Amino acid sequence: MHAIENSLWTVGATLALIASATLRAQLDDRGARFLAAVLVCGAAYVAFMTIVDVPMYLARWHAALAAGHEPLSLQSGLREILNRCTVVREWSAWRDDVPWLTLYFSTAVWISIALAHAPPLVPRQPLDGGVRRSFATK
Repeated sequence: MHAIENSLWTVGATLALIASATLRAQLDDRGARFLAAVLVCGAAYVAFMTIVDVPMYLARWHAALAAGHEPLSLQSGLREILNRCTVVREWSAWRDDVPWLTLYFSTAVWISIALAHAPPLVPRQPLDGGVRRSFATK
């Protein structure tokens, strides 16, 4: 069920945001600015998932239950994935998915590319009394 999966992604992102917010005060200025951008993007992600995505999947699940659709068994589900998919080009089939598809295949791609240029997370004060190292090289 997509609602459960996306709820778990939302919880995971929320926990990552809490950890990032906690870590931000310990970083040098460059790392703190990077984590500020991470926090803004992460908050937007959690808001989108909470307001748009998860409710969309919950509504679909409730509609399927109301229509009497039963979830597939494991065996039926495995058989289903072996069948050829049918391409549907009607707007009505895609309308509800356009927001997440657009963000996923545009904004998320550019953010992923930008992550290759993320600065090292270096503490404000040296942890071992002299040598400044990034948190990743401990």
